[in-house]
Amino acid sequence: MAKITVSMGGRAAEEVVMHTMTNGASQDIQEATNIARNMVAMFGMSEEFGMMALGSVRNQYLDGGYGLDCAQDTAAVMDKAVKAILDVCYKNAVELLKENLEDMDKVVAYLLAKETITGGEMVAILEGRDPATVESPYASTMPREETPQAEPPVIPALEPEGPTEELPAPEPEGEEK
Repeated sequence: MAKITVSMGGRAAEEVVMHTMTNGASQDIQEATNIARNMVAMFGMSEEFGMMALGSVRNQYLDGGYGLDCAQDTAAVMDKAVKAILDVCYKNAVELLKENLEDMDKVVAYLLAKETITGGEMVAILEGRDPATVESPYASTMPREETPQAEPPVIPALEPEGPTEELPAPEPEGEEK
């Protein structure tokens, strides 16, 4: 459900910030719908149908599509279950954005100024730190000096078992005895 909620974030942001809808979120909506449909039809993750597969993979090696293995009436109920999942996730996305609008505005301001953002920079902004202090795009949430350093493991040297015989040093080439 979290992945569906994330996919709904673009459309939810359009509603919360701009009070409109555009076609910009169409791919995200398609992905969210596919996930919800698979949850109901393939993975047995709905209250209405329980652990009942309503579809099966038809083109596993082509497009991964599936066909429904149920009556039309059942497919109509399945569509309602898919819509219910999408509605709950969309509502959650809107609420998350409303609760975190200030953080979203900070990230948007940074993006407007810099055009791109790394994960480390975004985490720094959300934590109230200067994103310029991020050491790498994949930096942790703490600056290096605050990160506890673990001692490297001590690996014991391997000692040969039993007596060892010392080999004579090789003689330099070109010298005669």
